[in-house]
Amino acid sequence: MKKYIEIDLYFLLLFFILIITGTWFLFSSSSIIAYHQFKDMFYFSNKQIIWHFIGIVLMIFFIIFPVSLLKKWYLYIIYTSIFLMTLVFVPGISKSVSTTSFDFKRWIQIGPFSLQPSEFVKISFLLYLAIVLERFNYKENIKKYIKDFLPMILIFLLLFLQPHYGTMLLLLIVFIILLFVSGYPWIRLLLFGFSITPLIIILAIFQPYRFERIKVWLNPYEYKYDKGYQLVMSYRAFKEGGFLGTDISQAVGHRYLTYGYTDFIYALIVENAGFIGGLFILLLFFFLFLRAFFLIKKINDPFSFLFASGIIILFIVQVLINISVTMGLIPTTGIGLPFISYGGSSLISYYIMMGIFLNLTKNKAYEKQ
Repeated sequence: MKKYIEIDLYFLLLFFILIITGTWFLFSSSSIIAYHQFKDMFYFSNKQIIWHFIGIVLMIFFIIFPVSLLKKWYLYIIYTSIFLMTLVFVPGISKSVSTTSFDFKRWIQIGPFSLQPSEFVKISFLLYLAIVLERFNYKENIKKYIKDFLPMILIFLLLFLQPHYGTMLLLLIVFIILLFVSGYPWIRLLLFGFSITPLIIILAIFQPYRFERIKVWLNPYEYKYDKGYQLVMSYRAFKEGGFLGTDISQAVGHRYLTYGYTDFIYALIVENAGFIGGLFILLLFFFLFLRAFFLIKKINDPFSFLFASGIIILFIVQVLINISVTMGLIPTTGIGLPFISYGGSSLISYYIMMGIFLNLTKNKAYEKQ
């Protein structure tokens, strides 16, 4: 009897269409700025392609890597990721990429190698949360599980200190949704949401950089020559795109939207390819997630179900947050569009999560003699 592993071909097809489409739009959105800055219109897209190849290798590795070992080593994985997050505060290693007056400590750099630990902590967070929720019994006193939630509380604290509220919000939403998926009563979740709302408001108001972003979001045109510049240019990119898009040589957003190829790339996609192009990206994500839900429904193991669900929920929430930011529906968060926005750490972490997801959802088939 021969055993073989079957990966869902429909999901893979949609996934690789997303990769190819994302690479093209990354090139189109960054080529003008790359030429002006480095005299090489392929500067950003070539680096992104290298990260794609590294990511694909890692994805294949995690497709065949025994998930049981991830589950066995979960404590080492979560505490290693926490340790890496603490390194962003170490002088000489910490790297700030902020172009504002605020000091954002989100990167570590050793020689030519740089890394954003908060991108990889998403993976360990989901792994740890799936293990905790697998044994979680909401009928018991929640105090029994306080110690289990301490590593996650520490992660939120480190994200707050960086500060990186976008990732904090992302992980908090995933945490609440996974609690619901695991069977936790929605009434208690609603009460929990109401109870932490004042804390979120306090953090937003009393943190200068966060409060400033909220003010800019509420009236970006008042700050259009300063901190509201990106959002105003994003609006203009949507307007310039129209129904079928405009030539990038004439596109205002492609020339003047700073770092548009990162967090605001969706606005440049619409400017380049119009409403049709923007809709195509949305439908591509929609059908990818729809196929993912179909695969998740076939999982019988509680841990695998929660882990796979967490990965897809994180992707969905991240896509919604990023696109909402470009449209001005929520304040700027610093969260990219998966597999499309420029960035090595984020792209590689997405590939690792995709490899784990395909591992968790693969079919084991047997050939009868």
